[in-house]
Amino acid sequence: MTASIPRDGGEVYRVGDYWLPDSDLHFRQILQGKSNYIEEHLLKSLDFVKSWEVAVDVGAHVGICSRMLAGKFKVVHAFEPALDTFECLWRNLEGCANVVHHQVALGEGEGRVHMEDDVSKPTRVGNTGARFVREGGDILMFALDSWGLQKVGFLKIDVEGYELRVLEGARETLLSCKPTVMIEVGKSPEDRYGLRTRAPIQFMEGLGMKEALRVKMDFVFAWQ
Repeated sequence: MTASIPRDGGEVYRVGDYWLPDSDLHFRQILQGKSNYIEEHLLKSLDFVKSWEVAVDVGAHVGICSRMLAGKFKVVHAFEPALDTFECLWRNLEGCANVVHHQVALGEGEGRVHMEDDVSKPTRVGNTGARFVREGGDILMFALDSWGLQKVGFLKIDVEGYELRVLEGARETLLSCKPTVMIEVGKSPEDRYGLRTRAPIQFMEGLGMKEALRVKMDFVFAWQ
């Protein structure tokens, strides 16, 4: 697999050191220093990492986590399907030569999807990080195992309820590399995909992983 070539993702604007889509209202507050939960959660999860060769950021959004990971791992693979956020990710990681960008979705196998905005609550409107995938569309979807990555030490998954499908497509990578996994659990999997909320946790436990840390909706799993 190769990194995607960025296309025009629409209007963007800059907040501090980061570019954001013009439609985003949520992350401008985070980047203006009103909340540091992303960095806080990520740094706590890295305490359990054993290999610093390769990190994988699934649902990389505009690259906030990817940039942090780039300073700690030799190589980072950043996966972000939405065109406008991928455009920002590309810009935000311009100086990170060790990051490989992929404008694709990850799931249990090959397919095509599109992105939908979460408008279930007023607080979710304008949050480009709350988008989720739906079947059918012009965005390619693959399994993480398709890349045949080696020496993966850390896997972050934040895909708004689609986590189980990503894990199913990453089974061989998980078993062969045994990375630490930081995963968000609980974003409407029943309503959107008919999946049980705890299914990702049960999947990882079934592979032999154990919960090492929980910070709100972010779970960190390590190998026993």
